[in-house]
Amino acid sequence: MRSSRAGGSPPRRASDRRPDIEDAWLSQLLGWADEFRTLEVWANADHPEDARRARALGAQGIGLCRTEHMFFEENRLPVVVRLLDPPLREFLPDHRELLRELADLKLRLQHLSTLQEIDDALDEIREKQDRTSHTRSVR
Repeated sequence: MRSSRAGGSPPRRASDRRPDIEDAWLSQLLGWADEFRTLEVWANADHPEDARRARALGAQGIGLCRTEHMFFEENRLPVVVRLLDPPLREFLPDHRELLRELADLKLRLQHLSTLQEIDDALDEIREKQDRTSHTRSVR
């Protein structure tokens, strides 16, 4: 294959090129960009050396890592793993179920005339819920 490049090798694809971080012009350009950017730069790092290099090159943190790789290394960095918080709805009862229970409670309490009768009825309901609460689970 002929090429216009010296040495006759074909030109490399853009995806094969890696920036020379030590290049003064690139450092200047990135410095200018840092003055205007509003987002933080977080790196992907599967190994402690990746994390060290990312931090040394200015990353504000590690955004994604496969933690099992961290534990294979002999000289590993301390890593704080924060799991994504599941949505709150995963911990709350179903909305429709709550509405049904509320309607049922209103029907059960409407015929009571004294606060003592209401307190007694609520105590009975709480006791029943305590007995059945162990059967509920998080979806």
